[in-house]
Amino acid sequence: IQSVPPEIINLSDSLTYLSLPANQLTTLPAEQIVKMKKLTGLDVQYNPFNSSEIARLKSILARNPLLTVWF
Repeated sequence: IQSVPPEIINLSDSLTYLSLPANQLTTLPAEQIVKMKKLTGLDVQYNPFNSSEIARLKSILARNPLLTVWF
C-alpha cells in the first residue's frame, strides 16, 4: 500500500496492533495514530521513509508511551 486511510481512526476503540511492513509508505497519519489509545504495537519496517519523516514520526508517536514502533 502507498498510504494509510485517515479512517483508520475509526478503529481506535479496538485496534491493538497495526502491521504495515514492506509497503510503499512514505508517510503516516501519525497525528491520528497517536490518538489510538489501545494501540500498543506499530510495525512499519521496510517502508521507504526518509530520515526527516522518521524523525517526525518518532516525535509525534512518542506522545503515546504505551506504543512500541518498529521502523
